[in-house]
Amino acid sequence: MKKKLLSAIVSFIILFSCILPLNAYASEETGYWERTNIFDREVDISKVEKSEDYSPTWEYHRGYYTYRCEVTFEGIWYSGKDHDKCNGEYVESTGRVATPEICYLGGEEVVLHTSIYAVTSSKICFHLGANVGSFITTVNQDDPFVVYGTETSLYDITGTYTRSFLESYKNDTNTGYEGMSADMGATMPEGSSEGDKVFIVTGLGGGNESMQTAYEYTWHTTGGENAVAMREEYNAKLEEERILEAWKNRQKEKDKLHKLDPNYVDSNLRVEDIWGEVWIIRKDKQYEDEWEDLSPNSRIYFGDTIRTHRDSGVVISKTNFITFSIRENTQITLPDEPEAPSAMKIWGGNIWVNIEKMIHGGEFNIETKQAVAGIKGTTFAIEEKEDASIIYLFTSSMDVTSKATGEKVVLKPGESAEVDNNGVITVKAFDIPTVAKQMVLPIEILEEDGYSQSGMDESSSPSWILPVIILLVAVVIIAIIIVLLNRKKQRIG
Repeated sequence: MKKKLLSAIVSFIILFSCILPLNAYASEETGYWERTNIFDREVDISKVEKSEDYSPTWEYHRGYYTYRCEVTFEGIWYSGKDHDKCNGEYVESTGRVATPEICYLGGEEVVLHTSIYAVTSSKICFHLGANVGSFITTVNQDDPFVVYGTETSLYDITGTYTRSFLESYKNDTNTGYEGMSADMGATMPEGSSEGDKVFIVTGLGGGNESMQTAYEYTWHTTGGENAVAMREEYNAKLEEERILEAWKNRQKEKDKLHKLDPNYVDSNLRVEDIWGEVWIIRKDKQYEDEWEDLSPNSRIYFGDTIRTHRDSGVVISKTNFITFSIRENTQITLPDEPEAPSAMKIWGGNIWVNIEKMIHGGEFNIETKQAVAGIKGTTFAIEEKEDASIIYLFTSSMDVTSKATGEKVVLKPGESAEVDNNGVITVKAFDIPTVAKQMVLPIEILEEDGYSQSGMDESSSPSWILPVIILLVAVVIIAIIIVLLNRKKQRIG
């Protein structure tokens, strides 16, 4: 009997071990590029050719480049002049390039959101713009900053500009400069040998000089599938750490804020953290070129609209009252006035909100394309899709009303309301830790808001636990069956 039992167990283990690698390690032979170093090429000011006509400066923060050029020439150097001299006029161009991922598969597309905009004097004679772009070197190129003509440039994949660089350029009225913004993409090469090198180089050029950043990648011949999972975990963890840090610092006083504009009402919301490219536009503006760059020092007024781009996000809050985490490719509009009945509007994307206390015991409303959510002190998230608005409630209470039908439902923590394009509401239960992780909502924030995690999150368990449990259960079942069969044979004999 022991031999039969042992034989059955061994057979099952062999069978299980043959099946498991198909799921866990099937794509281990896929190669990938790992980011192993980052270094910069900055402008050597001592080598910049001096000019009596211009005064240039270059400022650099990795992925964030600024070139400013001020005119020192006294005369006029352009036709169609409408003023007597150009001295003191300036152009300050700022370019941004998203940070490349920590790893890429061979042949995978690299997409970096890239933008450039310029601040100028009220009158501007000269063409003092700049350009920003990126390229991928050939494999095992010695110096990433030397251009050999064999590099692969990142091109605009949105179809807006269909070019390999973006630039700031003078408008037709000599009163300012235009900018550009697009997702730029190119394909990573395949490596051939362990340890091959390739570089993604980003930078801004202006005044015949350039500021550049080189991201070094090393080739690994195996581990591609694990690399993709590692990348996703790394990005989620990085965003969660930033959000949690912003949450902890939300009660600190902000200084160096932009001067108040008397034409608008300050919302008292402040930027706690910001990454990538985030825009803001005032309620009385309507044209694309009237969007402004949101910065840590920006004022946010009632009626403002905030838009995040790819690989971008912002955390804004009002001290000890409300916190918004606005994720990439999202657009929201604040109510028009402090006591206005209108709600905050979500036009698209993902956002989570934490309200610690309500003012005057009132109700806070958020409007999506399909519904209006009324909140009385809570933490919730909204996912705005093309075909539905999904509202997730994590703590406290919330009612959701369909704009099309008027139907109203009341949600409990752990319930979501999905409102489709016809206004039909479907209420579903969801796992709070899982959705919080998807929305990059730290559990610490939920716990401070009263949430208590009753059990261990299955998604946080090591991936090998479930297969081991299945194996042990199977072994026990086989052993019991063998014992019962032997007992039956003994009785018959």
